[in-house]
Amino acid sequence: MAVPSKTTLRLAAGAVAAYAVWVGAQRNRGYQAVADVQYTKYGQDTYQKIARQHYYQGITGNDVMDKWAHKLRAVNAYGPMNMFPRLKKWELKTKAFVNNVLLTPESLLGVAALYVAGMKPHQVITKPLRWLWQDGGMREGLTKVGDMIRNYRPRGLTQKLGKVTRFAFTLPGLLLGLGAAVLAWRFNRVYEGVERADFFDPGGQRYTPWLNLENSMIL
Repeated sequence: MAVPSKTTLRLAAGAVAAYAVWVGAQRNRGYQAVADVQYTKYGQDTYQKIARQHYYQGITGNDVMDKWAHKLRAVNAYGPMNMFPRLKKWELKTKAFVNNVLLTPESLLGVAALYVAGMKPHQVITKPLRWLWQDGGMREGLTKVGDMIRNYRPRGLTQKLGKVTRFAFTLPGLLLGLGAAVLAWRFNRVYEGVERADFFDPGGQRYTPWLNLENSMIL
């Protein structure tokens, strides 16, 4: 039985790999569309959650705390500079690509064919990483950062914390802390929406169930 030449093996492996790429591209198009739909649902669910919280906040009598409660909800839901939606979109699209393109029988068959033909497809990843680690300066940079962390002595920070701690146990410090606690308690009632229920229904018996039903029907 004749042994296939190296050129023949490479041509066959290239054909199998090309087929795997073609199948992966076709599959990826469909699953990326699914990821877009999932991202749209994520956005709708997030908006609905915030709208429900805004609705329950209602009347508080303090415009400043109302405004900051709205801002805080937006930051909690979307992150600074809308970071959370961007990360969610990246997560959904990456997961769709990895699960439905990379980790498939066709892709594994294509990679195996390249190895059988004597090729080294893993070098597509390892070579750039090796260059970044050695020639690109990543190793040297991480070493310097590690040395900086080990040699850091937070003396100034320790002294400042000591001054703050001593001030907290003085009369002005205790009064300031008490005022901050009261303000935080009041703001939390605004943020959590307790003020609306208290305003319309102090006993929690008459209007609160109606508000819950109305909110579920509208949102």
